[in-house]
Amino acid sequence: MNKRLGDGRNRPIPRPQPRYSAATSRRPWPALPRDTPRPDNLAPYGPPPQSSWKYQRAKPQAPVWPPPPLPPTPTPPLPPTPELPDGTTPPSRKPAWRRWTKWMVIGFVVWLVVTPVIYRVWTPPRTMFMLTDSAPGDTVFQEVSLDHISRHYIASVLAHEDAELGTRMGPFHMSDFIDRTETYLESGEDLSGSTIPQQLVKNMFLIRGEWVGTRVFRKGVEAVLSWPFNLMGDQRQLELYLNYAQFGPNLYGVCSASWYYFNRPPWDSNPWDAATIAGLLPLGEDARRAPGGGVDVESDGTWLVASTVANARNKLPQRISQMGGWEGAVATVGITDSAGDHPPLGEPKSCSVMPQVVADRLAAEGAWWSSEYGG
Repeated sequence: MNKRLGDGRNRPIPRPQPRYSAATSRRPWPALPRDTPRPDNLAPYGPPPQSSWKYQRAKPQAPVWPPPPLPPTPTPPLPPTPELPDGTTPPSRKPAWRRWTKWMVIGFVVWLVVTPVIYRVWTPPRTMFMLTDSAPGDTVFQEVSLDHISRHYIASVLAHEDAELGTRMGPFHMSDFIDRTETYLESGEDLSGSTIPQQLVKNMFLIRGEWVGTRVFRKGVEAVLSWPFNLMGDQRQLELYLNYAQFGPNLYGVCSASWYYFNRPPWDSNPWDAATIAGLLPLGEDARRAPGGGVDVESDGTWLVASTVANARNKLPQRISQMGGWEGAVATVGITDSAGDHPPLGEPKSCSVMPQVVADRLAAEGAWWSSEYGG
């Protein structure tokens, strides 16, 4: 029978020793006091029995409070980093879509900063609206500097499209934009139209399409992109707008339109022709040239071009007069001189000679000129 001690070990319980015969077994170790020395002659009797005090249960110790802190848990070692060849980077643990999203956002911000700077000093010969024009024939475009554009053209375009371009803070009024959005969502029509900065970014970067989703998307992108491009300044925005506006099928810019319709350079104009050109801006893809020159107001068959051009011819002179004449109209964007103050001879962007693309278009159409437009 075993007895469990305080230290968890099992020890046999001492029992009384039986009496053994001297002939059959050795006598047990004699019981001696604890401090009595044992003589060497007792060795034949075997090892002495263990004293009884070792079999006593250990007294439990009082608990220590507060308990001692536990030893720190050792941190497992990191797996060894594999050695990579020179010039290579370890693979990233981030999801692929997060990496792509981050770089797309960074690229879009860089594009917003860099692109207006590029357009501030350079006029690309093609825009997204030109590339998506489905009309047959080649694109007719020729750049002209704002210095060599008649102030009658500039005043008419400002009075017809955006009279507050030079006096407004920002590309548009936020309250007007909200009202336009609510009106469009209720009736599906945009009666007031976009400002010149909004139309400019639409002509440069957005695609055509009359589907409701496409038009809503364009309006939203116009509102966003017009803010960074508004930093180019009013005169530069007006110059790009007059170069990129559509005045006929595959016909872009006031330089090409002036030669195509009136057989004159853009710096030689009058209020009547300027109002006619301004009236074509919302209907550029529907406009056609009349036989002998000028705009065919019956070309679309629905009297839409005729009514728009007639409305511009009747109302623009009064609006320009209210702005202080053409001098006061162009002064709102910081123009204080006339096109005659800039001699066109020798200037590469004066559009003093009919562009070859315009001459090819007229030849393909078999056009002729009446004496009203210089023969």
